[in-house]
Amino acid sequence: MRSLLRREVDGATNYLDEVLTEFRIKSLDYYHGEKFGNEVEGRSQVVLTEVADTVDFMMPSLMRIFTATDEYGRFVPRGPEDVAGAQQATDYCGYVINSVNNGFVLLHNWFKDALLFKIGVVKSYWDSSLDTTEESYESLSDAEYEALQADPDVEIVEHEEIVGLIDVMQDMVPAPVVHRVTCKRTAESGKIVHENIPPEEFLIEKRARGDVQSLRFCAHQTEMTISDLVAMGFDKEEVEEHAGEAADEEEEDQRFSDISEDDREDGQGVNRVVQVTE
Repeated sequence: MRSLLRREVDGATNYLDEVLTEFRIKSLDYYHGEKFGNEVEGRSQVVLTEVADTVDFMMPSLMRIFTATDEYGRFVPRGPEDVAGAQQATDYCGYVINSVNNGFVLLHNWFKDALLFKIGVVKSYWDSSLDTTEESYESLSDAEYEALQADPDVEIVEHEEIVGLIDVMQDMVPAPVVHRVTCKRTAESGKIVHENIPPEEFLIEKRARGDVQSLRFCAHQTEMTISDLVAMGFDKEEVEEHAGEAADEEEEDQRFSDISEDDREDGQGVNRVVQVTE
C-alpha cells in the first residue's frame, strides 16, 4: 500500500510540476497583464488584459447566483413528518456556511481559482478542538469536592483543606472541613470547516476527467509543523520518526518567497516544518 501511494503521489506531483504549474504561472501573467518578454524596442509595449477583464466580468454574476439567498442547499421532506426537520437542516446548512465559515469569501476564492487555474478546491472536514479553562472554588464540602474529583474533564491543580472553629453557645467546636480548589476544566468542541485549498497544494492524477468521484487518487499536500500534527492527535514520537522533510527550496511555492531562509531553517524539534500529504 505504501509503495502504491508513493507512486501515485510522485505521478501527481510530476503532473503538477510539468503541466499545471506552467499553465498557472502563464494564467497569472495574462491576468496581471505582464509583458511577454518578446517586446521590440521602439514598438508598442501595451499588453491587453482580456483575461482579467473576462474573469472579473464573470465573477459578479456567479456570486449573485450563489449568494443571493442564505439557502445554499435545500433539504426536501419526503413526508409531512419531515417538514420541520428538513427546514431545520436547511437553516443549519446556511448557518454553517455563512456564520461558522465565511461563505462569501469561500465561494469567491473557489470560483476565481476555477476560472484562472482550471480547478477550484474546497476542503470540508470536522475540526475538533480542546478548550481548557481554569476555575477556582472556595468552601466546597466533602461531597462537592469528591464530585469535582470524579469529573473526567477536570484536573485538580491546587487543593487545600481548611479546618475552622465555630462558636456554639460560647463553646468552640470544630467546623466541618471545607476545600479550596483550583482546577483545569477541559471541554471538547468541534465545528464543520470549509476552507479553500490553494490549487498548487492539490494533487490530482493525470487521468482525471473532471470529477473527484471518478478519481483513483487525489490528495492535499501542504506544510505543517510537528507541533501542528501533535495538536491534531498524532503521537509526537511517531511523527518525529516518520515525518519527511519539507519540499526543496526550488519546489516551494512563491507564496513563501518572502520568508527568509534563516526563519525557515530556524524550526527545530516540534517547530520543524514537514510535508504532509492527505
